[in-house]
Amino acid sequence: MSEPTTQDYIWASGHFLGKHLPPDYEEWEEEKLDKFLTDNAWEFFEYCEPKFIWEQIDSLAWSVNKYMGEKK
Repeated sequence: MSEPTTQDYIWASGHFLGKHLPPDYEEWEEEKLDKFLTDNAWEFFEYCEPKFIWEQIDSLAWSVNKYMGEKK
């Protein structure tokens, strides 16, 4: 299984954030990413730590990557 792509993470972020991660998010410092996650978390996640929000995005990105890989 290959690692999730940037596009996988951007897609997955839309399930937890009100605004998708931008294409250059990988170039950001950790503090900037944490602020983006906190500022854009949708209501259910608005009081969660950015690390927890990122873990959810990461998990979904891995899942979709695995699922799509099995469909090829």
